[in-house]
Amino acid sequence: MYPEAGVVDGRVVDIKVSATSPYVGKGTKNGVVGTLGRLNLKAGKSVSLDFQILDSTTGIAVSVDVLSLTFLDIDEGKKGKARASVTACGAQQFVSNPSELTLTADSTGRCSTATSSVAGTKADNPSSVEAALTSDVASKRIASYVFEAASTFSVTLDLAKGYGYRGFMFALVPGAACSDDANLPAECVAALDAEEDLAPASMRRAVASSTGMGQSPNIGMGQRPNMGMGQRPNMGMGMAPNMGRGMR
Repeated sequence: MYPEAGVVDGRVVDIKVSATSPYVGKGTKNGVVGTLGRLNLKAGKSVSLDFQILDSTTGIAVSVDVLSLTFLDIDEGKKGKARASVTACGAQQFVSNPSELTLTADSTGRCSTATSSVAGTKADNPSSVEAALTSDVASKRIASYVFEAASTFSVTLDLAKGYGYRGFMFALVPGAACSDDANLPAECVAALDAEEDLAPASMRRAVASSTGMGQSPNIGMGQRPNMGMGQRPNMGMGMAPNMGRGMR
């Protein structure tokens, strides 16, 4: 659970992330790295996740007009081992230009997938969405999704067969969807407005006056400065109990 992640229509909200399919990875590697969330997954496995917005006081689901979610460092091992994919349904998919990612859609056109095509190393891991967008390497490995109105948003992470484990980095920001200020799509404008709504009231002024992706530096998902993705210190990644450390 990400407690007190922001404000929607005057209500303080939490963000709950939970697995809806069996999870196999190193739970101790799940957490926050800078302003980014990290989820570890074993090669040859996949996991489906639900991101849900809840009223902090009542625990009741809260619907929002739009939610943006960005995944970074979508890469793979040598010779295509542990090739990474991110799939989202009911969302517009955006990547940077140019991009290394292979983009596909299912037969209905409702679900979009971004798949890695180039091997990566720890040396090219980004420290933030902002840093990734300005990196010649990391910017080509970003996929952003702007979801339709709902209270729960789902994604599936997948690693092809290979060796060891890999981490998926993410943040609740528009990312690649809003990287071109001169040509913002309608979905991006709505996402930036929603991001401002999700920011704590005390930070809205900073968000409104910031540049770049519509948020103030080091704030990430509308969180308190230097506190990661909206959670209190030492709260891990803010995931639901079954997604915490040592999960199976």
